[in-house]
Amino acid sequence: MHITQAPNRHRFPASIISHTVWLYHRFNNSYRDVQEQMAYRGIILSHETVRFWCYKFVVYFQDVISKRERKPTDKWHLDEMNIKIKGEVFILWRAVDSEGTVKLSKLVSQSTIFLDFRQQEVFE
Repeated sequence: MHITQAPNRHRFPASIISHTVWLYHRFNNSYRDVQEQMAYRGIILSHETVRFWCYKFVVYFQDVISKRERKPTDKWHLDEMNIKIKGEVFILWRAVDSEGTVKLSKLVSQSTIFLDFRQQEVFE
């Protein structure tokens, strides 16, 4: 989980690079959030530096990334909801797994659904 050797041609030591990349991958922060957190610790770097380090040193943090990715569960719940936006009625379809993670979400207007059904009638 840490970079063991000091990377060549880098201004910062391996411990700072390692901590920066770990912050990004472990807590799912943006590059600018990590930049802010490091500035709070007195380490000034740009968000582009954070992006480059995260791209270059991702190999060392595969275990952190794989722990964060959840596997889909067996039971999914489907939900359909009618929503009115600026006078037009839309239908929102969502698929949620048993842990509450939204897997699929689609917002469709009723006029689009009506046109889809009419096209199907023509071809049959």
